[in-house]
Amino acid sequence: MSAATFTESLAPEQLTHLLAQQRAAFQAEGVASAAVRRDRLRRVIDLLKRDIDAICAAADGDFGGRHRVTTLSIDIQAAVSALKHAESNVARWMRPDRRPSVPLFNLFGARAELQYRPKGVVGIVGTWNAPLFTVLAPLASVFAAGNRAMLKPSDQSPNLAQWLQAAVARSFDPLELTVIVGDAAVAQAFSRLPFDHLVFTGGQAVARAIMHSAAENLTPLTLELGGKCPVVIGRNADLRHAADRIAVGRSQNGGQIEARDWVGAPKGERMMGLEDRLQKLEDDRAIRDLKARYLRACDMKDPETVRDTLLPDKAVIAYDGFPAFDNRDDFVAIYAQMGCVPGVFDIHHGANGIISFASPERAMGKWSLYFHNINLNLNTVTQMGVEYDDVYVKRDGRWWIAETRTKRTSCLIHSVENGELKLVVMGDPPAAFGGTT
Repeated sequence: MSAATFTESLAPEQLTHLLAQQRAAFQAEGVASAAVRRDRLRRVIDLLKRDIDAICAAADGDFGGRHRVTTLSIDIQAAVSALKHAESNVARWMRPDRRPSVPLFNLFGARAELQYRPKGVVGIVGTWNAPLFTVLAPLASVFAAGNRAMLKPSDQSPNLAQWLQAAVARSFDPLELTVIVGDAAVAQAFSRLPFDHLVFTGGQAVARAIMHSAAENLTPLTLELGGKCPVVIGRNADLRHAADRIAVGRSQNGGQIEARDWVGAPKGERMMGLEDRLQKLEDDRAIRDLKARYLRACDMKDPETVRDTLLPDKAVIAYDGFPAFDNRDDFVAIYAQMGCVPGVFDIHHGANGIISFASPERAMGKWSLYFHNINLNLNTVTQMGVEYDDVYVKRDGRWWIAETRTKRTSCLIHSVENGELKLVVMGDPPAAFGGTT
């Protein structure tokens, strides 16, 4: 029977039936050997390592833009490390531990030891900020202990959940391991199942609901709900390096994992500039993310996101080869008319960003842009070098693009005739351009 048979229909009674089947298989197998446990761990490692590109693409879709390195480090490498650690140590963990024998009986040569036995079927519920890690890292311990498992990835990461379900179905019998996908109602039904143990990673509000559901079945529960992540700075610390490292840590995965949220430092003038430097580093990161969000929205033909990056009351948009605009609504209307039409495809690759701060609420940015346009309506392919000069302002804790100006520096345009490219322009750009920049 395939995993899909179990998970296409997610009625509570079907989940209960699957749990009963897994439990029966567990009881029939008895205590799994170290070789069986290592094999299961190795199969999880292999399914991660052989499908890295698909994982990164799925994560990028779920997050609306997530760097490949972030997915590699947080969801793949961290999970693989936990699985490999379990694989290397499972035989040692299975060994009995000697204990003092009961008094009087020890006088007759009695010996006592603690033997570790698996529980049965373990349910694992993950969260959205590290969708694979929060189900596969706990699975390392679950498999190492000789259990079977049912996984419920976050419904906020549907692409990764679908990938995991398909990948597990290719590598595992569903009575060993299966993945349940679905919305919050499915997650609630999942948490009500009478597992032998239930693991949840996420926020406190959901944890309370899961704890209540588990209590109905007296299901043992493990909750990982985060907490404080303090940094302590010594008197002789290099404050520049400390500030940089704290800011990098706070920006990892959008600040969702181990974000340094409390800093303890000795009193004194030497520490007074630390907070300012930290704030400037975080503002720099926020501006770069803002620009990336704008360029990505242009690629995705998303006028509302483009609008949401520009200052609401007065934004200046002056792009070389186009009319100038003094408000975002007029600009977005023209962008939607010219760029968000069938047959027009844009690629904006921004690079070499230089951010400078005039004040805590005002900054300037310079960017180099490689622009690529495919226009099926005109049968043209355009490549262009562009330089951006931006002004950013901060209001109510959020950065906006207040001014954005461009100068086109180079241009290459081909027309497509009978399936062949014909050079039209090479060198300086024309006075006006009918695509988007």
